[in-house]
Amino acid sequence: VFYLVTTFIAVLIGLAIANLFKPGLGLALVGEEVVREVTAPAIKDVLLGLIPKNPFAALAEGKVLPTIVFAILVGTALSYLKEMKVPRISEAADTVLRVSDGLAEVMYKLVRWILEIAPYGVFALIAVVVGTQGAKVLGPLGVVTGAVYLGLIIHYLVVYGGALRIWGFNPARFWPRARDAYLESRLMGLQHMLIPAIGMHKNSAGTVENDPMCRAKGIVNVNVS
Repeated sequence: VFYLVTTFIAVLIGLAIANLFKPGLGLALVGEEVVREVTAPAIKDVLLGLIPKNPFAALAEGKVLPTIVFAILVGTALSYLKEMKVPRISEAADTVLRVSDGLAEVMYKLVRWILEIAPYGVFALIAVVVGTQGAKVLGPLGVVTGAVYLGLIIHYLVVYGGALRIWGFNPARFWPRARDAYLESRLMGLQHMLIPAIGMHKNSAGTVENDPMCRAKGIVNVNVS
């Protein structure tokens, strides 16, 4: 529930910032066709898009949010099956969970390797864009970057700050104490590492930190091809 609610709010923040600042407008990226502006998706379509019609097709097409929602539903079902008093069912569910945990560790390692070299790829992409379009492109790129960080700031201060208040934490005391863990996880691009560091169980870490991706996708999809 927490993930779905914060995802919904993140989508609203991303779409609002995209329509307000229109980041990337006029930025011509190399490709088959230059798209200067597209229509923002309706909120209804965004929410319906969270539910995959075919989870395997969503996985093959790289649709992150429907895949995550499907994974959450599967994990919830497995957790209930594991607690059943029928040995055959509970043992089967436990086996699937252990296999999934092993695959998750493999993916964490692969993602870590990719993220370690990602800055070089980003540098190369920006260098190509600046080299082909000149220094004038830095303005639109700066607006895109600023819009994403504005969404992050709003979400962390307002949404997560409000959540901390609801659960009885003082944000003014919590954030300074979590600063080191947050900065390390953010700089490495491994936000799921932050959750265990601040006391939440490791198994919960992978389900609550995709909201920035929602905002970034909302901003980029609306205004940048």
